Amino acid sequence: MVRSRNRGFTLVELLVVIAVIAILASLLLPAVSSARGKARQVQCLNNLRQLGVASLMYSQDHAGLFPLLMPPGLEPATNWATVLRTNNYLPSLDVFVCPSYSPFRFTSLSSSTGMPTNWARIYGVRQDPPDEYRQGRNLKIDAVRAPVDYLHFADTTTWGRGGWIGQQYYFFNVAAANQVHARHANKADGFFLDGHVESCKRTRLDALGISALFGRDIVGYFGGTQ
Repeated sequence: MVRSRNRGFTLVELLVVIAVIAILASLLLPAVSSARGKARQVQCLNNLRQLGVASLMYSQDHAGLFPLLMPPGLEPATNWATVLRTNNYLPSLDVFVCPSYSPFRFTSLSSSTGMPTNWARIYGVRQDPPDEYRQGRNLKIDAVRAPVDYLHFADTTTWGRGGWIGQQYYFFNVAAANQVHARHANKADGFFLDGHVESCKRTRLDALGISALFGRDIVGYFGGTQ
């Protein structure tokens, strides 16, 4: 009688299987990472849309004005976002931050008010509109002649602002470089005053007169260099 024996894997065969698995993983991981990045970008655009609509609603209730600068003496964290939040134009705090960029969500709460204290680390509002679009410290939204090309809110960096490393800041200036951040596959998400959101490529940003930062935000404290 001939006995049959179960034949196990040889060392070479095991190494081949491991190599195949490693190759498949190396092919799949970038696709998974890309899908996650795309999902975060979609969430970012949704956040900006909610912020933009809330700001338009606020302006309709306040003679067409939207605050860009707070009165002297108030802390930087008391800005356009706290105005929207405390006036109940937005229900969620998570819409104020980009899911792809620090601080990701609000983590610091005031012991006295229960409100977040890191309002300076949020999406940025354009702070340098033409004089004809301003009234005091406010933007006159109805005065903007080409709202489809007016970037109102955008992904921002901390370039020379407040001393935080790798965290977005609550305003940006078109006239300044490296304040808008093209962090989503070399695109910067933004809300325009005509009501649309857009992932802006370099050509679009250049056409808007914006010199954006492409790549990591590695600014040093108080205006350091890349």
